[in-house]
Amino acid sequence: MRVGSPREKNVLEAEELEILRSTIIQNVSHEFRTPLGLAFTKTVVEAHAGKLEAESKLGQGSRFTIKLPTAIGQEHEGNEVSPRFRRLLLVDDEEQVTTSLQVGLGNLQNYEIVTANSGERALQLLDQQTFDLVITDYKMHSVDGITLASHIRQSCPRTGVIMLTAFGSDKLRDQASSVDIRHLLDKPVKLTKLRKVVMETLEESSLTESD
Repeated sequence: MRVGSPREKNVLEAEELEILRSTIIQNVSHEFRTPLGLAFTKTVVEAHAGKLEAESKLGQGSRFTIKLPTAIGQEHEGNEVSPRFRRLLLVDDEEQVTTSLQVGLGNLQNYEIVTANSGERALQLLDQQTFDLVITDYKMHSVDGITLASHIRQSCPRTGVIMLTAFGSDKLRDQASSVDIRHLLDKPVKLTKLRKVVMETLEESSLTESD
């Protein structure tokens, strides 16, 4: 995928990278003119095992090239049956966090990722749609992660919940356990660890459904 300066047309070279295109290009359009925007894009690309290359010519402007690997689990051997499509809901009241997580998890094959930037919006989506897994922040305005998880346990008990927090404590872990939160991860969490926990949680859910 090649990304030009904010005034140039952005080009997508692979359909399977649509989520990455939308999130990275959004960041490029609004923040690439600042060191913070460039640093954020570089972090997202590297978290996705990719490379960000820059080329600048006097009088012609700058061009940035983003190189990304093919999706994980894209190839299947023989007559192996592909896993069923999974739906994930990411919840955090900081849009930059949900964007980063969406990109970081975007290379998992057979996943649809939806984001919500408030607990209230997450509740609306959960009432309207079905999700296999919810990844939520703990400390949010109005509706926090514990309240959200409690609602999920009552209305859609088959949905797994992973909660992220920068305020870990024994009391919070007890609260998380009481509403059947599968994993409580401390921030900042590495994307490699989060991917692993996501896959483990969904596997646990599959085993529960088959019982």
